[in-house]
Amino acid sequence: MTLNPKDFRIGDGAAVDSRQMAGPASKPAYQTKAHYRRLLAEHVARLSAQQQLLYASNRYAVPLDISGHVGGRKDGIIKHVMSGR
Repeated sequence: MTLNPKDFRIGDGAAVDSRQMAGPASKPAYQTKAHYRRLLAEHVARLSAQQQLLYASNRYAVPLDISGHVGGRKDGIIKHVMSGR
């Protein structure tokens, strides 16, 4: 099973109901830690390639919304997620 980014997209003007989104009880997309690492590496490579295209075009951007308490290490989360580690 692979993750499909389209499953996580929300269209312009679409209403969002968080109760309909997958929660912690959803089935994992991987079977083993090795499988998870392989999937992660593939997705990081795709994300990196897409980010390079966005940067090269100098026209588009991807907004990220990281909400949390003050002092909740949001800066560290962003750094970690965008580094692909």
